[in-house]
Amino acid sequence: ALKAWLKHKPDINVVLKSLIMHKKSDQWTMDKGKYIPHPSSWLNAERWNDEIEPKKVNSTYASFIK
Repeated sequence: ALKAWLKHKPDINVVLKSLIMHKKSDQWTMDKGKYIPHPSSWLNAERWNDEIEPKKVNSTYASFIK
């Protein structure tokens, strides 16, 4: 992962903000984190630039969120 970090030299603040969003995503929370990518793969794919869709809320409970 360090090699990937040094290769891409991303902005640490952008990466940290993205990680906060990614760790709440369906992909990263599904099956107890089974699909969390390896750090070097995540960095090499520049995944900090991905747009993350918010989790879908069950319509039964949507009225309680408003």
